[in-house]
Amino acid sequence: MALDLGGTVHRGASGGAGEIGYLPVPKTASSIDVDATDLQDLIGGSTVVDIAHRHGVEGTDARSIADAMVGHPERAEVFAELAPRIAHGVIPVLAILDPEVIVLGGPIGAAGGDALAYLVRREIERDHLWRPRVAGSAVEGHPVLRGAREVLMHRLRDLLFTEIDSFS
Repeated sequence: MALDLGGTVHRGASGGAGEIGYLPVPKTASSIDVDATDLQDLIGGSTVVDIAHRHGVEGTDARSIADAMVGHPERAEVFAELAPRIAHGVIPVLAILDPEVIVLGGPIGAAGGDALAYLVRREIERDHLWRPRVAGSAVEGHPVLRGAREVLMHRLRDLLFTEIDSFS
């Protein structure tokens, strides 16, 4: 998970902010996956691959699964099975941060787009008071590298202007 605070990604004191995969699965998720002990078990990459395979979608990781789901006849069923899992991962974030917008990132979030976002929002609204806007990621390619490039460009620009100001 990444948290955008005023246009800056919050990294936390130790750099580990957002590592929610380690959070224990809430009891309410036991009806979805009795064997999941943490959020990584509930919605991590290997789980996504397993769910997709059960629906006849071939791939070895989230990116290849996302590519294989384009036009796949079981696409909606995969998203329907993922949505309650994703909602269980989002709910702790809502309880602590109450963000206005939740962006479903990664290859699956991008592949799911509005359809997956709608299903996740519906799951959240079913039993909870939060009403965030939920959207699939619109960032194509390698969003982590693009984000790192943006950070680097801003830091270099600031450094350059600081150097120029020191000559004035």
